Amino acid sequence: MAEAHKAPPPGKDFWDRLTWAKLLTISLLGAVLAGALVYFFGEPQFQAKASLLVSDRPDVMAVIAGSSTTMAQAGTAGALSGLLGTDAALARLRAVVDSDTVTRELVRKYKLVGHLGETENGAVEKLSRCTRVRPLQGVGLTISVTLGGTGRVQSWLGLPGDFTSSEAQQLCAQIANDYIAALDKHNTQTAVKEAKATKEFILERQGEVTAKLERIEDALEKLQTRYELLDPQTKAAALAELSKTGMQHLVAAQAEAEAAAHSLSIARKQLSKEQVRRIAQEVKAINPILSPLQEKLAQLQVDLATDLESGKAAGHPDVVDKQAQIRSLQQQLQGYEQHIQASVSEQPNPIRDSVMTNVIQLEISLAGAQAQKARYETETRRASAQLASLPPVVREYARLSWERELQTGLLTTLTQRLELASIEEQRESSGKLQPLDAARVPERKSGPSTTLTSGVAFLLIAGVLGLGLARRRRLFSPEPLVNEVAEGEG
Repeated sequence: MAEAHKAPPPGKDFWDRLTWAKLLTISLLGAVLAGALVYFFGEPQFQAKASLLVSDRPDVMAVIAGSSTTMAQAGTAGALSGLLGTDAALARLRAVVDSDTVTRELVRKYKLVGHLGETENGAVEKLSRCTRVRPLQGVGLTISVTLGGTGRVQSWLGLPGDFTSSEAQQLCAQIANDYIAALDKHNTQTAVKEAKATKEFILERQGEVTAKLERIEDALEKLQTRYELLDPQTKAAALAELSKTGMQHLVAAQAEAEAAAHSLSIARKQLSKEQVRRIAQEVKAINPILSPLQEKLAQLQVDLATDLESGKAAGHPDVVDKQAQIRSLQQQLQGYEQHIQASVSEQPNPIRDSVMTNVIQLEISLAGAQAQKARYETETRRASAQLASLPPVVREYARLSWERELQTGLLTTLTQRLELASIEEQRESSGKLQPLDAARVPERKSGPSTTLTSGVAFLLIAGVLGLGLARRRRLFSPEPLVNEVAEGEG
C-alpha cells in the first residue's frame, strides 16, 4: 500500500506560493483598503487655533510712586517683577481656560448639550478634552480647539453625529476666538475689580486720616484758647523735631547695619575663621578713628550735593574745597583698609585678597553703622527725656503738633496714591491682553490622514509578510536548506 503523504502544515502552501511581487501587491491592497476605510468611515477632525500676547507694561503705581530703594535696586527688582509677573499672568490665563466656568458658558452659548447628546457636565468635560492650551514662547498662549465632523458613509446613510463637517469647521474657529474673548473679559474684570478695591481702600484710609487730623486741629485750638498759648511750641517743637530726626536717622542706621551684617555673613564664608577673627579685631581696634572719618565723609558728600543743587558750578571754591576734603578722607579710609589687610594677609593671593578687601570694607561699614546707631539712640533718648520734662500743656501741644505733621504728610501721600489708583483703574479698563492671531475656519481636516493611514498599513503589512517570507526562505541563516532538499528526495 502506498504510503500516504503527510498533510502540509497550515499556511505552508501560502508561504510556498508567496513571492516578493505578491507581497508587494498584498501590501498595496491592504494600504488601499485601510485608506478607503478611513476615507469613507473615518470621522474627520477639524482644528482651529487662536493666540494672544500678555502685555508687559509696567505697573503705574510702582513706577510713579517710587520707593526708598536705589535706582539700581529698583531696576533689578522691576525687571525681575516683570518676568515673574508675565509667568504668573500666563499661569492664571491657563487656569481660566482649564476652568469649568468659561467652558460652561461656551457650552450654553452654542447649545452643545443637544449636539453632543450629553448632560451639561458631560458636554463641559468633552469640550475641555477638545481644547488644548500651549505657551507661546513665554509671552502668550495658543488655544486650539478640535472638533469631529461626520464621516462620508455616515452622511450618505443619514446617521446622526455630533456635528456635520461644516458645523465642526465653523464651530471650532468660533469657540477658539470666544476663548480669547472670555480671557480678555475675565482678565479686564479682575484687574478693574482689584484697582477699584485699592481705590476704595485708599478712600477709606483717607477719610480716617482726615477725621483724625480734624480732631487734632480741634484739640490744638482748644489748648491755645484755654491756656492762651501764643507760641508754646518753640522749645517743644525743637525737641520734638530733634527726636523725630534722631528716630529717622536711627531707623536708617539700623537698616544699614542689618544690610552690612547680612552681606558680611555671606562674605565671611569665603575666608577662614582665623582670618575673619583677626579682621574683626583690627577693625574694632581702629573703629574709634574710622567712625568720625566716615561721619565727616558722609556729611561732606551731603553738603557737596546741596551746593551743586543750589546752582554752584563745579569750579566754585566751596565745591572744589569739599571735593578735595572728600578725596582726602577717602584716601585715609583706603589707607586704613590696606593697613588691616597687610596685617592679616600672610602671603599674596589676588583672589583671596579681593575677598579679604570686601570683608574689611563690610566690617568697617558695619562698625560705623553700629556706632551711628548707638549715637542716634543716645540723642533720641536725650531729646525724649527733655521733651518729657516740659510742662504737661506744652508737652501735649508739642505732641499734637508733631502728630498733626505726621497725619498731614500721610494725607498728602494718600491723595497721591488715590490719583495713581484712578489712573490704574482707567488703564486696566483697556485690557492687558493683545490678540495676536484670530482663529480661522479650517479649510482642510487635521486628521485622520488617509495618506498617513495607508502608508502605515503598507509598512506594517509589508513588514510582517516580508519577515515571514525571509524566515521561510532562511535568508537570515547561513546554513543551506538541508531539510528541504532531504524532504524533496524523500
